[in-house]
Amino acid sequence: MKINKLFLTASFALCAAFMANAQEAQEETEYVFQPHWYVQGQVGMQETLGETSFGKLASFNAQVGVGYRFNPILGARLIFNGWTSKGSIEVDGKRSDWKWNYVAPTVNATVDLVNLIGGFNPERPVNAGIFAGIGANIAARNGEANDVNNALKASVYKDLDAAARPDVLRNIWTGTKARFVGQFGVYA
Repeated sequence: MKINKLFLTASFALCAAFMANAQEAQEETEYVFQPHWYVQGQVGMQETLGETSFGKLASFNAQVGVGYRFNPILGARLIFNGWTSKGSIEVDGKRSDWKWNYVAPTVNATVDLVNLIGGFNPERPVNAGIFAGIGANIAARNGEANDVNNALKASVYKDLDAAARPDVLRNIWTGTKARFVGQFGVYA
């Protein structure tokens, strides 16, 4: 009987020690955020709205960005987006198409909504947030549009002196043109 009590006591002691170790092993891991830089790149297509069917004004688009995460929630990034855009117009049954180049540098603030609501967890498979920023859309190489505009002026306003002919295309420009850009969006 003494041996059974001794065996039982030793068994309980081993079980208690094992359970204490198991509880220590199950303690929650605490993640520590490290501020960091990141680089991102994207390639895609865009559609310029115009006077032709959808898809005919589709053109390639590329984007490169560099960002910094200050904390699990807030960050900032500088993005360069651009490549080519297309335009089209139909006058007197004749369609004229052209393209130009552009670059759109922007500065954005980013807010990680998942980390804001659920706390920081680097093992989370998906993150989502919002961004907002400002920048410029800088367009250049608009020679094809100027050629189309000059040809249309000659055919539409053939009765007027060449110097008195108004532009057919709205927003026609030569050289380089810049416009203010505002951005707001969602990322995942």
